[in-house]
Amino acid sequence: MASKLDQETRMSVKVLDPKGVSHCAIARTMGVTESTIRYHLQRQAAGAMDGRSLQRHRAAPWREAIDVFMATRDGRRVNLAELHEWLAAEHAYVGSLRSIERYCAARFKQPRLRARRRVETLSRIACPGPPLVRLKRVHLTRLEK
Repeated sequence: MASKLDQETRMSVKVLDPKGVSHCAIARTMGVTESTIRYHLQRQAAGAMDGRSLQRHRAAPWREAIDVFMATRDGRRVNLAELHEWLAAEHAYVGSLRSIERYCAARFKQPRLRARRRVETLSRIACPGPPLVRLKRVHLTRLEK
């Protein structure tokens, strides 16, 4: 069973406990042990915070060098392994590739991708409503009367 709970699960535990749901029942529902539930309830009651989010990234002191490297890419995708090698060679960076990945994920957020919906129908299946016209393989348009 997993012992680490994400934020959503911790909030579910916080809501279910005052409602009188037993710790065993909460643990079964969340797929963790009862001791994990007790541990997180005690931490919430004590007002404890997770200190990992407050820590500084190991790559933060090389921020200016990383910005220069990113600027030289001219809009191309950045190879973080290449960035790590460059930092180690040129700026005596001793941190890991994973620390560079964490820093870049936090500092350079990726744009949200919009979901695209593909609709494919077989031409022999009768569709309710107005007839469909196949423009391309996956793009369909309804004809208006």
